[in-house]
Amino acid sequence: MIKKVIKFTALIAFIVALGFSFMANSHKTETNKKSENPPPCWIQPTVTLSGECVKYNENADYVVNMKITDICSNPNVVLYDSTKSFLSDQSSTTFCVPNQLCTVDQVAKCFVVTITAIKKDNTTNTIICSGQRQDGPFTCEELMTYTRTIVQLY
Repeated sequence: MIKKVIKFTALIAFIVALGFSFMANSHKTETNKKSENPPPCWIQPTVTLSGECVKYNENADYVVNMKITDICSNPNVVLYDSTKSFLSDQSSTTFCVPNQLCTVDQVAKCFVVTITAIKKDNTTNTIICSGQRQDGPFTCEELMTYTRTIVQLY
């Protein structure tokens, strides 16, 4: 029972933290964040959003989070964690993983990619729809070929 309460409390804290992050970053697009010399990408996975909820709304933005976790570590280690906001006139975004997360000689299926996406109303900051997808586990070589995924929003 105590474990369930702790897990539920951790989930609520995560949702609240994401909510504050979404409010602070509303109306930002990736073009606002470009630097003069962006680092080269080790992998560049593209996330495409799909579903009836995925349509233009001038008062809404999408927020997409990508995490890559090493599940062979104890405890599990998050190797990459990035969140992007973009206007609802787009339905996909590409992440740049700048650092090499593993080497090809790592043949164990240790790497899991988790994508969480929401569409939020910019006036009320309420979530209109959301979806999550988990891919893997992958070997390092398989992770290096991870180029695209589709997340269904409900």
